Amino acid sequence: MKENPYVRIPDYTYDQLRKGIICSSCTSFLAPYTQGYLTCEECGSKEKVDTAVLRSVKEFAVLFPDRKITTNTIVDWCGGIGSGKVVQRILVRNYEKKGRGKASYYQACQREEKVNGGQMD
Repeated sequence: MKENPYVRIPDYTYDQLRKGIICSSCTSFLAPYTQGYLTCEECGSKEKVDTAVLRSVKEFAVLFPDRKITTNTIVDWCGGIGSGKVVQRILVRNYEKKGRGKASYYQACQREEKVNGGQMD
């Protein structure tokens, strides 16, 4: 198949990109979470932490398909959200864990995500 000459993918590195979870409504960065929800200080939208982290993991996987999804990487990618235990809990519930200890990472699995709809009016 011939490559489209009009599609240009910008060059970027992990370190060049701003870290944090982006609001799904207005694309501002979300504030730290309280009581299981992240709130956008720009538009007031609320989103469950689990849903927001999963969305950010998917964004990370699209932007960096060659990098492994690890707890520490996702904590950093999400702007240091919560503790590693929060992120690890979300990853374990929604991804397949490979390896053990510090060498462990997560891959998408065939299971349907357990977190549905996290938006709140």
